[in-house]
This record gives sequence, structure tokens and C-alpha cells, in this order.
Amino acid sequence: MDDEPLFLAYLKKILKGAGYQQPTFESDPLAALELLRRENFDLLLLDHNMPGMSGLELLNAMVQLPIEQQVPVMMLTADDDMESRHKALALGALDFLTKPFDVVEVTTRIRNILQVRMLHNELESMNHSLEQTVQARTKQLQREVNERKRIEEQLEYLGATDIQTGLPSGMIFMDRLQQSLLRNQKISLGTALIGLHVVWVEDMGERDWMRDLAELLVEQLPDASVMRDEHLSYMVMHSVQDQEALEAIVRKIESLQESGEYGFNIGYVVDWVGEVSPEQMIQHARDNLRKERRETQQPTSMKALLHQAIFEHHCAPFELAWQPQIQLADGRLSGAEVLLRWNSPELGFVSPAKIVEIAEQEGWIGRITLWLIETAVSQYGSWMRQGVALDHFSLNLSAQDLLDGACQQQIKRQLERFEVPAERLCVELTESKLVENVTQGRQMLRELQQMGIKVALDDFGTGYSSLSYLKLFPINILKIDRSFAVNLMEDDVSLAIIQAMTQLAQHLKMSVVVEGVEYAEQIEVLKRSKVDLIQGYFYSKPLAPVDFLEFYNAK
Repeated sequence: MDDEPLFLAYLKKILKGAGYQQPTFESDPLAALELLRRENFDLLLLDHNMPGMSGLELLNAMVQLPIEQQVPVMMLTADDDMESRHKALALGALDFLTKPFDVVEVTTRIRNILQVRMLHNELESMNHSLEQTVQARTKQLQREVNERKRIEEQLEYLGATDIQTGLPSGMIFMDRLQQSLLRNQKISLGTALIGLHVVWVEDMGERDWMRDLAELLVEQLPDASVMRDEHLSYMVMHSVQDQEALEAIVRKIESLQESGEYGFNIGYVVDWVGEVSPEQMIQHARDNLRKERRETQQPTSMKALLHQAIFEHHCAPFELAWQPQIQLADGRLSGAEVLLRWNSPELGFVSPAKIVEIAEQEGWIGRITLWLIETAVSQYGSWMRQGVALDHFSLNLSAQDLLDGACQQQIKRQLERFEVPAERLCVELTESKLVENVTQGRQMLRELQQMGIKVALDDFGTGYSSLSYLKLFPINILKIDRSFAVNLMEDDVSLAIIQAMTQLAQHLKMSVVVEGVEYAEQIEVLKRSKVDLIQGYFYSKPLAPVDFLEFYNAK
């Protein structure tokens, strides 16, 4: 801006000649200041001497403008006053030209200032973009940190808690038992470990009787530590002063049967000198409990008939049932779990759990395991040759058998014999035996995986050592217990637990199978929870081989 019309006309000619198409000219300082407030300019050419308001005064007023409205200033003056230059530069002017000036010089200086202005704007834009990127990435990293923290908290919670009962996990209980043994040794108290095995439950219905019984035990024995040991067994740890005190605790536990809702057997062990390990104590309590169960529960006829089926008939009375496993994303029949069945002419249908229970107690389980492996692998190999394209089949095997090595050799031999790829076999484990020998258990699972066999943790969320497995052993697949699926639609807690387990599995790069799916509504919820596979009566009950093949062909 300038107050001399001739100079303004001359300046306009110079600027247009330099390629600047639409310069704005103003001779009134106040009007110029208003323009600066309303519009964006790249450069201001400002005369030093003007009527009403000098260039320095206008510069000073421009300082009050918002930062985004401030523009570079080049001062123009006919006076070569050094003091005025200093003042102008102090107020923010970038350059100073003295009239009359050389055309080349003025256009060059304008171009340089505009280039600096352009680079400055680009730098600001880049800084703004970088700041936005950093903020977005920081938010993303914070979300990832929060998610990891949440998963770790879930893992910690699951590691410390038996989810189905709310009792301490096996590892926590083991630690408490260790502390009790050390403490009681110093103060001359005994550590009692009392086991109870549920024989029957009156009117189970839909109620969560396992949690109910756990709460009763905690309420009855507030000074004790309680854990769910195996599927139908509990362990109670209590400090005792003498035998009389122990008997009083046992009577309290027995009194829980007076309601008529529960029936169970009791076995116990007491350490008075602190010379046994927690593992040994638990094993002794289990042994005493099993002895009690053999004496009071098991009919001799069942044991005799099972012995006959295994040893005289070489497991021929047993049968296999195949329960389909469905890929949730596309509804494809992906695999099957192989289950043991025995329909005795004398006894009728015998629960697989009862078969395994008696066989383990009597040391017969190995023969059943070998028969199961050979029969299942043979059947699957036959189907493969017929063109049946199942991704995998799962076998429930005894961890104790796997640990002795013979079972692994049998698996390898039968896979080779029937030309079944090891990658098609999944071994399911539910027992706590692995935790009792961590080094050997970990090595055994690694050997299975090196062969190509997958390892699944069955009934996850309910067992004594579920989280111990996750922390200590290589696991490929989590099978979430059916108890969580049963109440999925009515129980928000069950849904939250399934979602937490699924997220945990994804974090640990494991697949997830949910058992006990019976309704279409469950499927939609499980899809949203990103479960991989499901099995249950909605698709099919466990099927005889011929019926399974028919089911496969129908799919």
C-alpha cells in the first residue's frame, strides 16, 4: 500500500510484468488493515510515510491480528533512515527497499520472500500433518496398550480363578498349600487336605450346582481354602491342631449332605511335620478319595464286565461315535471329535466318564487308549481313501498314557500304517497330570507338535489347571466347556467369559471351539464373538461311523 497514485501505478506495472496477476492496492491505512482482517495475502508492500497512520503504526497494529492473518511485510520508503529500518524490522518487517528502486531488485526480493513464505506454509502443513499422524498413532498405540493390558488382566484373572465355581485356581491353591505347610511346621500345627467327590446331585435342572456347592463349602469353612480339583471333586485345605479338630471339619463337610441335594464321598490326608510337598499331599488325598470311591460306589459287576470287555474281548464291545465340528464362518463340516461308547447288554449304556474312572483306578486305561487310537485312525484313513475331506479329527487321550511314551509310539505307528497325515490329528487333554510334571509334559507336547499333531485343551474354563496349561505348555486349540454355551442367551456373564476367552486365544494365536451349541441364537452370538468352530446338538449328536458318513454326504 502507498499514498502516491503514480507510484502505485508504477508498482502495479512492475508486479504484472513479473507475473503477479491480481495484486491489491490501497492508499488508506485503516482500509488496508480491514482488508488484512478479511482476506488472506501472501505479501504486504508497505510505504513508510503515509497520512493518518504511518507504516510503522500499521505494522504495530498488525501485530494484534490473529497469527493466521499475519503476513510477511516489505517496507518501502524514500528516506534512508536507519532508525526507521530498525523499528520496522523490530516490528516484524522482513525487508526494506529505498525509493527509487531497481525493478530487478524489487521483483527478486519479492520472489525470495514469497518462496520463503511458500516453504514456510509447506513446513507448517507438513508439521500439521505429522502432528495429526503422531496423534492418531499415539491413540492407536494407547488402544493397543489398553487392549493388551485388558487381555493380561483377563489372563491374570483366569490364572487365579476357576471361572465356573469362582474358587481359586489350582496354581493359587497349590501356592497356599505350600505356605500352609511351611507356616504350620513352625507353629506345630497340622495341614489337613480333605477331598470330596460328588456322587449325585438332586434336581440339577438348570442351576449351576458346582458353583452352589463351592459357595456352601466356603460358607461352612470360612477359614479354609477350597478348590475344584477334578470334574466332580473338590479339595479343602485347613489347619488343624489335633485329630479331634480334623474330625470336626469332616463333620461340617458331611453335614452339607443333610439337605438331600448332594451326595459325596470323602477322603483326607494330614501332614503334621511338613515333610511332604504340596504335589505329594494332593496325590495322597486323591488316592484316599479314590479308595473310598472304590469301596462304596462301584458295583463289582460293572468292574468285572469292564475287565471282561477289555481283556477277554480285546475292547471289541466298545464303539466310536463321531460328533461333527462346524466351521462357524461358512457352516462347513470341518472335523469331528471321536468319543468312546459302551452299550453293555447287562448294564445298558455306560457313561464314558465312568469307564475312564474305573479304568484309570485299575490301571486299564492304557489298553483302551491303544484300541481308541488304532480304531479311530483306521476309520479316518478309510474315509480319506473314499474322498471324505475332513480337516481333522480329535481324540481324547490320557495325559498319563502320553507321558509314558508308549502312546506316542502307537500314534505314530498307526498314522503311518493307515497313511493318515499327522496334521489331521488333534489330541485333546483335560487332566492335571501335566502340571504334576511340567518338564516332561512340555517335552511330550512339543514332540507331538513336531510330528505335526495339534494339541487341544478340552473343557477350558472349568478345570483345575486350565490356565496352567496356557502358561506352561504349547497349546493350539481351546475348547470352551459346554456349560458356558448352555446359558449363553440368558447369562451375560457366560457371554462375557466366552468373549474374553476368545480374545485371549486370538492373542495367543490359538483356535477356539465351543461345545454344547444347541440353538440358532447361540450361533449368531458366537459368530459375533469370532469363535472358529462349534459342536453340539444343533447340528448333530455324536454319530455312529455309518451315520456320520451320511451326515457328511448331506453337507
